[in-house]
Amino acid sequence: MLNNISLPILSKSDITRFLSKFIKSTPKKCWEWKASLSSNGYGKFSIKHKCYGAHRIAYFLYHKIDPFNKLICHHCDNKKCVNPKHLFLGTSQDNRDDCVKKKRHAFGDRNGGHLYPERLPHGDNHWTHKHPEKLLRGDKHPLHLHPEWAARGIYSGQYTHPERTARGEKNGSAKLNSKEIIKIRKQFFSHKFTYRQLAKIYKVSKSLIGAIVNKQVWTHI
Repeated sequence: MLNNISLPILSKSDITRFLSKFIKSTPKKCWEWKASLSSNGYGKFSIKHKCYGAHRIAYFLYHKIDPFNKLICHHCDNKKCVNPKHLFLGTSQDNRDDCVKKKRHAFGDRNGGHLYPERLPHGDNHWTHKHPEKLLRGDKHPLHLHPEWAARGIYSGQYTHPERTARGEKNGSAKLNSKEIIKIRKQFFSHKFTYRQLAKIYKVSKSLIGAIVNKQVWTHI
């Protein structure tokens, strides 16, 4: 594993040696590391018998900021790239968000559960069946022992990070789209349709139509 601790002081010979390990190109192109790679494909550079991520050294030399315990992520998604213009400082969550945004995560048919369903422990093979005593239930559950840990009200993720909440059509359980929502409200306020009639037309419940009309749901439209 590459060292993600504070970087050491680089001597002139270290910097010269580092710059010789890749070919510098234009700012838009990747500068690929030509020397040793780690087991997960990142360039690695040795300083005083310790290995550090080449991309971390590149970020430090260009930005003059020691990444310390933070990650150096790639805009270009090229692990070998040490072009400082392609690198950004972030957390594990930033890296996951970037992964999801670019759809690099394994979802749908590429998910491991779809590719290798035989590897998923089901039924009696599931750990909850093999070790039921390890399940934290009732008074043993962490939220019973520490109710202050539960994120409620204004501390809930929907309030602290509203941009992460899947709203409207992005919500996997959504039965309608934004155009239909606008149309439903126009139809109701035209006084030509009742909740029951609209529910039948759009094949949803009457209570959902009421919530849509009164903007209890789909409030962003």
